[in-house]
Amino acid sequence: MEGLGLDGSWQVPAAYDDGAMLFDATLQQGLEGIVSKKRSSRYTLDARSPHWVKLAHRHRYSYVIAGWRPREGTTDRPASVLVGEPTADGLMYRGRVGSGIGGAATKLLSELVKPLAVSESPFADEVPAIDAKGTHWVEPRVVIDVDTLSRSPVKRLRQPSYRGVRSDIGPEDLLS
Repeated sequence: MEGLGLDGSWQVPAAYDDGAMLFDATLQQGLEGIVSKKRSSRYTLDARSPHWVKLAHRHRYSYVIAGWRPREGTTDRPASVLVGEPTADGLMYRGRVGSGIGGAATKLLSELVKPLAVSESPFADEVPAIDAKGTHWVEPRVVIDVDTLSRSPVKRLRQPSYRGVRSDIGPEDLLS
């Protein structure tokens, strides 16, 4: 790419042979991960290649459930949960988690959150309308683990995935 003579709006990243070192370095720098490719492979528009592989850093955090949205066509089965982080300023919204919630997790979450119903959002900050629509608010008592690519600058989760309920800690243990 460097030999193409493109204008200054393009930046060509350096190439490295030590993938493990680069993966560790990007983790330490808070970057999302690396893209690894076979040197002889070509970029193909609109097609995935087995020769270009994204290796993302996944992080696990614990959050408190403060709302849930039902599965389409149901009124009692959670498809996703809205999670927050307890802070000195109150419970701050961090995102909606739906990936990983199915089967036994749906049943367990339903049993845990239904008795905690409240009429208004327990979040101290505003929940985006698209996330709040159809949400059943709950008292923030259930802590779950979530895997995520990262937290955006406004501390919203990116590609979050439910990993399980934390019965060993409570919301007060997460206060930051």
